Amino acid sequence: MTTPLQIIGIGNPMRGDDALGWQVVEQLREMFPEVPMLTCDGEATRLLQYFEQSNEVILIDCVHSGAPAGKMFRLEGEQIRGESFRTSTHTFGLEQAIELAISLKKLPRTLLFFGVEGAQFDWGAPLSEAVSRTMETLISELAKEILRNDGGIHGYARTVPN
Repeated sequence: MTTPLQIIGIGNPMRGDDALGWQVVEQLREMFPEVPMLTCDGEATRLLQYFEQSNEVILIDCVHSGAPAGKMFRLEGEQIRGESFRTSTHTFGLEQAIELAISLKKLPRTLLFFGVEGAQFDWGAPLSEAVSRTMETLISELAKEILRNDGGIHGYARTVPN
């Protein structure tokens, strides 16, 4: 069965800023309990399975591009492929999953990527201050995206935080 929208938080909850995707999904679930959301490590075949299950997919991950820590990225469509997408800390899995989905014609109709530049990836570390500061803005942007993409027709209508 295909869902209209799925949110996927990518990362490792035990690796500092790499836990961003997981923590954002946790907070979004409280705001939108009826929207399908999951977390994963970014492994390509798992992502491909998730792509097949939805018309629209929003990916959330920490990035490592050399930009200032805490900088937020929003990529869509062709921006997510190739050189412009080599910023994720899980580039190989994500890029591979996207290319495979294109080849197999299993790419969701809409694919968006939201990322935040990370600074701290040590095992057991908490989110860095820069990523923590940006997380509230990211959650607000994602909430707006959920409402914009669904227009409330699937029961996702909620008050978006300011």
